[in-house]
Amino acid sequence: MKRLIPIFLLLAFTCNISNSQILKGTITNQAGEPIQYATVYIQELKQGTTSNTKGDYELRLPGGGGCLCGI
Repeated sequence: MKRLIPIFLLLAFTCNISNSQILKGTITNQAGEPIQYATVYIQELKQGTTSNTKGDYELRLPGGGGCLCGI
């Protein structure tokens, strides 16, 4: 029975990941230069992230849709 618990947890975690989506990209200005520490926020999910020094960001989202708004 103790061996079944880790297997069950692994399967539950795998199913949860498969339903998620990853939103990632690079935020740049009009000249194509990266914008550091810009905020990316999904209003409906109340979930966001900040770009790094190269303007790159990555946000793991649940399956479904949302509205992307720049702040």
